[in-house]
Amino acid sequence: IENESNIMYRLRSCRNIVTYEEEDIKPLYINGKFEGYYFLIRMEYLKNVRQMICRGQFDFSENNIVRLAVDIAEGLKSAHNIGVIHRDIKPSNFFVSDDGVYKLGDFGISRLIILANSFAGTEGYIAPEIYMSKSCADKGYTKQADIYSLGICLYQLMNNGFFPLENEEISTETAVDMRIQGRTFGRPANASEGFSEIIMKACAYDTKKRYSTIGEMLMDLELLRKGDFRTSSENFERSLETYARETIFSPPPTAENFSQTEEYTDELKQVRNPKNIANFFIFSAIFLTIAVVAVFTATVITKKIKNDNSEVSYVVSETEEENFTQTESTGQNTNKSVMPSTDWQIIPPEEFVQPDIIP
Repeated sequence: IENESNIMYRLRSCRNIVTYEEEDIKPLYINGKFEGYYFLIRMEYLKNVRQMICRGQFDFSENNIVRLAVDIAEGLKSAHNIGVIHRDIKPSNFFVSDDGVYKLGDFGISRLIILANSFAGTEGYIAPEIYMSKSCADKGYTKQADIYSLGICLYQLMNNGFFPLENEEISTETAVDMRIQGRTFGRPANASEGFSEIIMKACAYDTKKRYSTIGEMLMDLELLRKGDFRTSSENFERSLETYARETIFSPPPTAENFSQTEEYTDELKQVRNPKNIANFFIFSAIFLTIAVVAVFTATVITKKIKNDNSEVSYVVSETEEENFTQTESTGQNTNKSVMPSTDWQIIPPEEFVQPDIIP
């Protein structure tokens, strides 16, 4: 109790934590015999969510439950920020004020610790790693255990009051055992795609696939409430669109034009225009057609030049062959291009005089 009093006192400034008013200690007597002391904490008067559900007074619309999720996540974030693991997140520890603000209470088993290994919590809302810490002393759990418990609460509220895997044929105990053993389960029956994705990520069996901090979950919840949350499928389609826009249609902003945000945004809007996309493909087709015609024309001209050169070579060869034939028949070479310009005198061998050799 003293631990709860200290934690609530430190969190008294958070509007999503049950307000701490004051505390007192009174002696405890049983049958006139002193047995100890009462430790009393006075808090603000609130309505309990679990009791409202049992009385049929709770609003199960998605808008209301998303608001509950945001408020409880805000309170849990404040607790995590001072190093507190709540360890008992469940609807009976959710409260709501007269003005509709949801608050987190009952820090009786909470601990100011980063890594815990003691077993604590309420059956059905306990994270798998807490069960593992019970059977294996080397394993512990962190604040992600609270995120898992909150995810299970939201799942139950959006699934007609049933836990994951629970229905008319499968009991709560069996469903919990199957879930703790790692059995996968479908999305809550009454949640939208975006809210279902947040819930499923919060209560993921593998901590690596779960929200690492309550702040990350709170950010997605705020986006969902504003209508700006995108599911994984929408993010995939958007990433494809962004890739096509940045790599095909327009370059990313440089240092010179990055400051011109409005102009760049208008440019992106023009790029997305279907008419501009159609014009891009039309101009591309025209460019490719011109390129193909140019290559074809160049090929035809090249072949024609080669054919003309072959014909000229053939004519020259025929002329040389005629000259050679005429030279053989007359004993004279009529090809003036290879004959010397001076006359040659043939001297008979007997008239040839050997010149004197000068020593």
